[in-house]
This record gives sequence, structure tokens and C-alpha cells, in this order.
Amino acid sequence: MFGIDTSSFMPHGHCILWSAEILVPMLIGETLTILSYFLIPVGIFKFMNGRSDITKDIRVILYLFILFILFCGFTHLISTWNYWHSDYVLEMIFKVLTGLVSVTALVVLYKHIPDLIKLPSPAQHQQLVIDNEEMKTIFESVTEGIVLYRPVYKDGKVVDFDLPLV
Repeated sequence: MFGIDTSSFMPHGHCILWSAEILVPMLIGETLTILSYFLIPVGIFKFMNGRSDITKDIRVILYLFILFILFCGFTHLISTWNYWHSDYVLEMIFKVLTGLVSVTALVVLYKHIPDLIKLPSPAQHQQLVIDNEEMKTIFESVTEGIVLYRPVYKDGKVVDFDLPLV
């Protein structure tokens, strides 16, 4: 592939002399890492689908992170495969693709940091929900007519509202 002759390359297992004390823990670690790299994107996707308020720009960032994490998982999978095989060209392709996706995710992330900073914290979000419910209650309770509130100013800024006597 790509004019590269890998027929004389050996699998990784030869490098560690097929030593089970080294190979087995490495395989266990790789397997856990691969599973995590394939399941973390599922969690991110579920998060995105559960939040209809996420903007298109934020969704792009999250999709790029999903791709980045998946490609990292594939590089670990191919690296594990290469303990018994020598598909180093395939590994090279995925490492280059992972690098490209990684840099793209990095650039898009940094471009949108100001937008990400504006996202409310869980405490701020909770307060917004409470405030929204309070306003909803006020507006729903005004069914008899229009209530006129007069702004109260201090130093040129509205600090309160007053209900004028009619």
C-alpha cells in the first residue's frame, strides 16, 4: 500500500518476546482504553440529543470531539492488532487521520471558546429555570387586564418598578 513494502516488518509481539507478563497487562489496558474510546462518543451524542438548546457551533465542536475520540480508539485498536500482525501502513493512515481530526477539533474549539464561556453553569441554569417559572406565574396571573408598571430610576438606571395608583 502506498508503495511501502512492509513484508519484512515484525508484529509488536516480537519486540516484547511474546512475554505474557508484559503482553497480557498491555492488552487489558488497551482493551479498556478502546472500549472507553468507543463508548465516550455515545455519551456525548446522548448529551447532545438531550439538549435541544445547544447551538449549531457547539454541536460542530462536539461532533469533532466524537470523531477525535473515535479515531483515537481506532489507533489503539490497530496498535493492539499489530501485536500479532504488521499492518503498519494501516496504522500510519489512522494516525495521520487522527492528527488531522485532532488539529481541526483544536482550531474549532479555540475559535469558539468565547461562546463556550457564555454557557450557563448548572447553578446559573437552575436560577434561570426558577426565574422563568416565576415570570410565567406572574404573566399567567394577569388575566383581567393590562397592568402598567412605572420604572423607578436611580443614577439613570432602572432599579425597580412601581405600580402607579390609579
